[in-house]
Amino acid sequence: MAVPSARFTAPGDPQHDKNPRNICTGRADQVLSDLQRFADAGYSLVVLIFDCSGRVAELEEQIQRFGEEVIPAARVIKAKGGWASTPSPI
Repeated sequence: MAVPSARFTAPGDPQHDKNPRNICTGRADQVLSDLQRFADAGYSLVVLIFDCSGRVAELEEQIQRFGEEVIPAARVIKAKGGWASTPSPI
C-alpha cells in the first residue's frame, strides 16, 4: 500500500511547472504514469490524498477530475507480482 499526495495541475498552478514534479502531481497522463510505476513496483493499493488549499470546492474539483480523467484509464493497470506472505517472527 502507498499513500502519496496528489494534485491535478493547470497552467498558473504553482505546482504545474515544478521540476522535478511531485509524484502523482500534474496532468492526468502524468498521474497515470506514476500509478503505473507503483503497480510495476508491486503496489496493489494506492490511496491518494488530494493536495488542496482547504477549500471544499477545490477538493470537489480534484475528486471530480480524478473520477473523469484517471479512473477510467487506470482500470487496466495491474500490480506486478502478487501477494506474498511474510514469515512469522515466531
